[in-house]
Amino acid sequence: MSTDEKTSANFVTVLRKKDYLLLWLAQLISNMGDAFARIAALIFVTAQSNSPVAISVLMLVELAPMIVFGPVIGVFVDRWDRKKILIGSDIARAILFLLLALYPQYGMVLAVMFVATLASLFFTPARAAVLPAVVGDEQVTAAVGLSQTTFQTVALIGPVLGGAMAGFLGTGFVFGFNAVTFLVSAALVQLMTIPLKARRSAPVEAAEDDGPSEPGRRVQKAFRDFYQQLGFGIKFLRQDSVLWYLIVLIGSFSVIGHISQVGIMDYVRNVLALSPTRFGLMMTFTGAGSVVGAVLMGNLGSRLHRGWSFYLNFIGVTVVMSLYYFQPLYYPLLALAFLGGFFYSSANVPMQSIVFTRTPVEVRGRVFSVANSLLNGAAIISLPAAGFIINYIGSSLTIALVGVIGTAFMLVSRVFPGSSELLAREAKEEGSVTA
Repeated sequence: MSTDEKTSANFVTVLRKKDYLLLWLAQLISNMGDAFARIAALIFVTAQSNSPVAISVLMLVELAPMIVFGPVIGVFVDRWDRKKILIGSDIARAILFLLLALYPQYGMVLAVMFVATLASLFFTPARAAVLPAVVGDEQVTAAVGLSQTTFQTVALIGPVLGGAMAGFLGTGFVFGFNAVTFLVSAALVQLMTIPLKARRSAPVEAAEDDGPSEPGRRVQKAFRDFYQQLGFGIKFLRQDSVLWYLIVLIGSFSVIGHISQVGIMDYVRNVLALSPTRFGLMMTFTGAGSVVGAVLMGNLGSRLHRGWSFYLNFIGVTVVMSLYYFQPLYYPLLALAFLGGFFYSSANVPMQSIVFTRTPVEVRGRVFSVANSLLNGAAIISLPAAGFIINYIGSSLTIALVGVIGTAFMLVSRVFPGSSELLAREAKEEGSVTA
């Protein structure tokens, strides 16, 4: 692609590519149905039990598969046909939510959400693996920006529309509607033409066989090959200084960042005592900022240095958090919510495009799955301590302290291996690798 084509990359140019348009429509439709189903599941669970434990269990069954099974699933994403994975994941989720629509019970909700999350763990890295091949590396930033805009927009309006649908037509109808959206998504993916290199990973190199081909030894060899591939995701991340820098940076911040999220919830509900309506409006401002950031980076990001775009916008996130030290009242709080969403989304789009273009197609399933599991695992480390810290020093000071620590950490991280390469030049083009 020429320099002119690169600088003109925006939402319109990527949507002109038929295969990306199909993939984007599949994402839009299935994400909307999923947002409806998630709020319906929450409504159903709270109707069955007023206990916060029931809600915690629902959140746990959605989070646990990401941490426990993510890296394992990545191995299969790199071994199997990724187009079939996308279609199979959609069909599996359609069947699950159809069953839930027919048999709405608390235990069934938990089981379906757990297995549906497993199916999503196949779908998400497979989609990420084929996306650069569908749009071309030069337009990855615009494609990621549009995907992020779609996700944030659905997150903004999905709960409202899903709640209204559940209220008028019942949660069972919403679960059935979600099943239909997954079938439509599968049909759209079926119409796509995905390059063979992106559909299938390079052949897996088997470990050397040092003995007779006995059944027991073949099974042992198969397990050895599997775990060899499983460990490759971490090994690849460790060997790429830029990717490991991003993982360490985001993972470290996730440990303390989730404390600030709990702090914000406590600040708006218990300190400012905001009504549910005002709290909902604050969340809307956060979502609106995320949408604006994704739109701007998606359309302009290809003209900017991706490393610096990520770095400066991420500092913007930590600075916004630091301003909670001044204990903002409602209207300043709305401004901070918008800015926080804007900077987060503006940092996330270039970060994802860097990861996409630095990861060879044959290992994307393992690398993306391992990275996702590491980040989710890091995020839950600090949650048990969040309540104690907030009770001791207060929510606004907790949020501000996390912001100050995050800003300082970002500045100090300039001495980390990988930082200078990330900020000195654009991410390297996709290469080849021996798995």
